[in-house]
Amino acid sequence: SKLCDLSLRKEVKLVVETLSSSLENNEYLMVECLNTLIELGNQQSSQLYTIIAQMKTIETLVNVSQSSSSVKEIKLLALRSISSVCCTVQCIRNLEKSGGIEMITRFLVSGSSLEVRVEAAGVLAQITSPWISDNHQVQGLKENLSNLVHQLSTLARLQCGEDSFLLVSAALANLTFMEPGCMEMMLKHSTSRILTSRLESMSEVSIFARDQVTTVIANLAGTSGGRERILSEKGIEFLVSQMKVEVESAETSAESAAVERVLKKSAIALCRLCLGETECRILEGNGALHRIVQLCQQPYTRNYSDSVLVACLALLRRVSAHLHMDLQENLVQENLVESFRELSHQHESYV
Repeated sequence: SKLCDLSLRKEVKLVVETLSSSLENNEYLMVECLNTLIELGNQQSSQLYTIIAQMKTIETLVNVSQSSSSVKEIKLLALRSISSVCCTVQCIRNLEKSGGIEMITRFLVSGSSLEVRVEAAGVLAQITSPWISDNHQVQGLKENLSNLVHQLSTLARLQCGEDSFLLVSAALANLTFMEPGCMEMMLKHSTSRILTSRLESMSEVSIFARDQVTTVIANLAGTSGGRERILSEKGIEFLVSQMKVEVESAETSAESAAVERVLKKSAIALCRLCLGETECRILEGNGALHRIVQLCQQPYTRNYSDSVLVACLALLRRVSAHLHMDLQENLVQENLVESFRELSHQHESYV
């Protein structure tokens, strides 16, 4: 273990020192070093991330990213390297200290190329990821929130490819968790309408992009202003269409997990929107009730997810309070826990 640690330290140190010394005169060597860091970051090794944080790697990458002598290819690779290695709180703290948040904002706001702006959005999506343990706040975000939401919303509107849209929508979705103050700014810049319209206009949409957009809609629906805006933008109809996503469309375990999240978040968002009979009638008119019941009663349609079951049961209970529906008793029992226990896959017999 010690030998491995020493070997990794030596390699990372060499890469960082080479990056620093080659900034002015060796573009080829810099490309090689940056690609090496991207590969190292993709190893998903906590030991490696600790070493990277200790070797002033992030500080060097920030310098390379904003150096006036760096050509566009170098800037793009440096930003991608930051996204790749900022997988721990320690690395994110280093990014804060080295002015990385201000740099990201500057790239998004300035007249940088579209590619650079998208990569900057990718860095923002990474450092605000809810999957990073103990990363509850990023210094500098709040101060730059208005510019960030504005520029990300503008990028989301552009026809810049599915991968780019995914990065931008992920950054916006993560902001709704980390900085709730962004909700008001999203209303100001019509972010929800931009995201849903863009998603609906795409011929092929990845389940991961659907996941990010439904996250934004669900979190906005939890605010009074956001709820009214989403309703006015036919948000119920949009969410019903997302609930039609089928588990069978997933080809990998990651896609299956994303399908579950889309179903759960869509149900949660609809529960927040359908507070009265008018909204429930719209839900019914779009044929959503059959799908919701199906997700409750047929476990394979929700990939045997209990969280999807709970969200759908809560939605059915909300709607049944306003509409007369002929539902089986186990779907709308007085105690939601009892309904859950009866319908949960954990209590099925596979004999």
